Amino acid sequence: MRKKSLFGTVAGAIAVVSLVLLAGGCASSEYEIAENWAVLDSDTPIYFAEYDVFCLYPSQVEKGSSTHVNWLQGSVGDDIRREVEQRLPAYFGPKVRLFAPFVFQMTYEGYRELLASREASEDPIDFADSPLAPAIEDAVEALRYYLKHCNHVGQPFILYGVGQGAEILYEAMKRCSGITPKNGFIAAYFLGIPEITAERIEHDFGSRGIKPARSFNDVGVVVVCNTRLPGEPLENTFGGPGRYVINPLNWRTDDTPAEPAENLGSVFLENGWQRDAQVPSIPRFCGAAVDPENGVVNVTHIAPPYKWRLGEREFHSEAWGLFAVNIRENAEDRVRMYILRQRGMKNPDEE
Repeated sequence: MRKKSLFGTVAGAIAVVSLVLLAGGCASSEYEIAENWAVLDSDTPIYFAEYDVFCLYPSQVEKGSSTHVNWLQGSVGDDIRREVEQRLPAYFGPKVRLFAPFVFQMTYEGYRELLASREASEDPIDFADSPLAPAIEDAVEALRYYLKHCNHVGQPFILYGVGQGAEILYEAMKRCSGITPKNGFIAAYFLGIPEITAERIEHDFGSRGIKPARSFNDVGVVVVCNTRLPGEPLENTFGGPGRYVINPLNWRTDDTPAEPAENLGSVFLENGWQRDAQVPSIPRFCGAAVDPENGVVNVTHIAPPYKWRLGEREFHSEAWGLFAVNIRENAEDRVRMYILRQRGMKNPDEE
């Protein structure tokens, strides 16, 4: 039997108590226990938050004795908690409720090997029937707990998945039928996710009224931004023929370029940042242009030299912050359109 997702503390006693409570029937879900969340803002007054963000983070452990992360090893749990507590407020600002569960994630090297085996296979591997399955199961349970106990009043919410977290969250979203535009779902932002096409999104979610994003303010959409750095080989990216992406600076799917002036701010978390420290944003750091043929967002006009690792297939990449402020502003635009729709107004772009 696999170990349940563990905990954002290094105190083994808390882990033991949590598992005992579950075994004794005191909790119907492991996510009733606060220690199973890296960030749990369910106590934040809902009237203060414009919307909720449910996030799954990228790989946080490079390699280990197995392909899965041992949450009780050293400071792993606390390191993950510190990472998301710093990144999410820096990305989304103060007026959101943040939810990020611990899930039984694979190591970075384990996930890379899984992707390599999938890419080499004639019959693509089903992620739900792979070593990623335990993390997907955890994410499904956390999503269902969030929808039932944390957002039962229909608060607008977005999903935000990065790297390994993006694939886990996409698969979990498929299994959570309660994620619909009628229930407050605004958009799912996926950064660094393999093999996503517009047709796949329509197949997986079209029956719920969820579709690929085509503009800056359509609601009930999936947003994919897989990037390619200048000179980077296509095989080192998550791009490929026929894949879907949208430009996070001008919110177009064609090759119309966006200049650095349209980039409101890149947010990079430097090593050594302390909790509660201000994380600066860098406006006009780069531009972006979609390559529709190869399904990537080309990052343009980066002013060298720069000190951050920006390749999406790199461990502890800072690529996730390239368009952070634009994504924040876009989430707010989509939430505003959702609220207007609730009041009976239609999106003119869809008429």
